Amino acid sequence: MSYSIGLIELSSIAAGFQVCDAMLKESDVSLVLARTICSGKYMVMVKGDVAAVESAVQAGKSQNEFSVIDTFVIPNVDESLFPAIAGTLKTGTMEAIGIIESFSVASLIEGADQMVKSANVRLMAAENGVLPMTWIRKSETPDKPPPPPPSD
Repeated sequence: MSYSIGLIELSSIAAGFQVCDAMLKESDVSLVLARTICSGKYMVMVKGDVAAVESAVQAGKSQNEFSVIDTFVIPNVDESLFPAIAGTLKTGTMEAIGIIESFSVASLIEGADQMVKSANVRLMAAENGVLPMTWIRKSETPDKPPPPPPSD
């Protein structure tokens, strides 16, 4: 099933609780996560169909505009973002590793979604504004190492 996700990143934990409540009451969305990110910051992420997620994000922004750092709605999000955000991905052999680092978790997740849709990468896990990912060959699987390089 294809999901849309929406996120509001806030500069206040108390505002985060208010925003989460408003988002869930506004439309038929499911809570993906609501938690502190780092000292004093909070994020709320919901999923559902595009219209419901857009409505929920707008309601959350309206609830506490002064605390909003960043927001997004990503329609048809790549499904590999969910286990990466939850930190439940298993990684196999890595050819290389790249790191995205950002003050805004919202921009971090938006960037990760674009990368997995446009490049040959696999996400690892996101934590406190840092998202490592691995570059893999299309023939590689998580449990099988890449083939040896061709000999000259």
